[in-house]
Amino acid sequence: MGFMQRVSESGVGQQLVYSTTSKLRKLLSWLEATGRIEQQAVDIVPKAKAPRPEPPDTYTDEEVELIVGAIDTASPTGRRNLVACLLAARLGMRSSDIVGLRFDNLAWKESCISFASAKTGQPTVLPLTNEIGTAIIAYVKEGRLESDEPYVLVRHNPPYTRMRPAIVYDIVSEAMGRAGIARDGRRRGPHALRASVATRMMGSGVPLPVITRALSHGCSDTSKFYLKADIEQLRRCALDVLPLVNTWWMTGGAR
Repeated sequence: MGFMQRVSESGVGQQLVYSTTSKLRKLLSWLEATGRIEQQAVDIVPKAKAPRPEPPDTYTDEEVELIVGAIDTASPTGRRNLVACLLAARLGMRSSDIVGLRFDNLAWKESCISFASAKTGQPTVLPLTNEIGTAIIAYVKEGRLESDEPYVLVRHNPPYTRMRPAIVYDIVSEAMGRAGIARDGRRRGPHALRASVATRMMGSGVPLPVITRALSHGCSDTSKFYLKADIEQLRRCALDVLPLVNTWWMTGGAR
């Protein structure tokens, strides 16, 4: 109880409190079932409320352009960073899929990028736009270090191997900072750009199944999460409020 109270009062989010209590209760249940501790010990740990999902953090089209433009492509590392940022900002790719992008995923003749999502395993086909293609070519010709790795993006410090997803987060976050964009409580990183892509697609009237495939989601229910950030779409769901007529409180029912 003291431990859980300390977690709750430490200022962490409700998600962490809920996750910690749930895992602790499961551990105690297993210990009870295997006879390692006395029964009913799980009742000592209070149940925490599951957190309500917050609307995703997004950035406007103007802010996204500032973020992309803040990357200095004068250096080899900058050319690599531009490719990573464009894949997140234009296509909404996850960090794991950005660092996992291989040369054989690029279909130049068909102008598309084909891959299986590292997180969901969903086969995904995205457009290989002129902007992204030009950035990749510039990086490979004038930035990518010599490496036998099949991945498009590699580390620029020894060993010159595949990048880690955390590097993509650093690239996008640093670009947001250089762009001088106010956070206003919003998260930084590639996932915010991914949410921005999803919201922009919904605002443009792209069907939900198409968005689901583009984001490599396993089902459309996951894609619906981004509806919370699309204010215009939410306004369309609003119902008219009927006038109150002959209600009990208007006729003196409330005393």
